[in-house]
Amino acid sequence: MSADNRPLRPVRGWDLLWRGSFAAQHGNSEYVIDVDYFDFSERIHLYCDGALLDIKKSPATFALNADTEVVAAMSLYGMKRVDLIDRARGATTHFQPRAGTAEAWRAALAQRHPILSRWIGIASWTVLACAAATQLPVLFNSSVAQLTGSPLPQLELPVWLNTMLGIAGLLAALDRALQLKYNRWLDD
Repeated sequence: MSADNRPLRPVRGWDLLWRGSFAAQHGNSEYVIDVDYFDFSERIHLYCDGALLDIKKSPATFALNADTEVVAAMSLYGMKRVDLIDRARGATTHFQPRAGTAEAWRAALAQRHPILSRWIGIASWTVLACAAATQLPVLFNSSVAQLTGSPLPQLELPVWLNTMLGIAGLLAALDRALQLKYNRWLDD
């Protein structure tokens, strides 16, 4: 899509529930990647100094000039990456969450309480690994095993525990997304 010079809206109030906004300085300009996580067409908006430059579908590469580009990609729960790549300097700049976003809130928590943040991160990874270990055999048995005739053994968890594991898995995935951590085995 082409730019229409629409101004960048500030992130306010309830926007933090569905909107991601990330900024990086390059030269004398501020570039902002802005996304709506509930936009199922996964459009990524690039702004320069508050004016819309371009809109592309994720994963997106925006060429700023011959040597510089912005690369952004969405994951299931957030962003896989948001980087400015300057080949002339051989440098990659990671975009930082803008104030008012959930990602900025999580980064501030990590800054103010690093030990708590580390424990939350460990718990998130552990919950996702446990959820994968218990749910992958179920998915395999409901699809591939019907074709091959050889099911995998699976844990028969009580409904309440399965429900709690599912909720904890969603929260863990959200925490990893807010930290801009991405692993294709855990996060998609």
